[in-house]
Amino acid sequence: VRAALKEIAEHAGKQRISAMLLTAEDAAADGREKLRALAARANQNGAAVSQLALFDAHALGQAIGRDDAVHVLVRTDIAGGRLHTAFVRLAAYRGLIALTDGEGVTGARADVVEMD
Repeated sequence: VRAALKEIAEHAGKQRISAMLLTAEDAAADGREKLRALAARANQNGAAVSQLALFDAHALGQAIGRDDAVHVLVRTDIAGGRLHTAFVRLAAYRGLIALTDGEGVTGARADVVEMD
């Protein structure tokens, strides 16, 4: 994931790249911070990297065919916005963010659910 985020940061100025960084709710704080900084660097270079923490490591791992996964990076410029929309809705359902009238969210940027 770190290598992929670094690559996105390097190429973001040349092409529009969007991705979703999925971090396990039970991930260590230092790992979260390192990846948050890399995602911020990619965003400063023109990428659109959303950061979401909605699942524990076991659930996240099961989604990709592993026992556990702490961090997963999904290119959404390839997968489209449907996955992002589904995760924002899930975050709202869980009470992590509040949906407005369908135009976005309040209390947090529409593309970020705090990982603290």
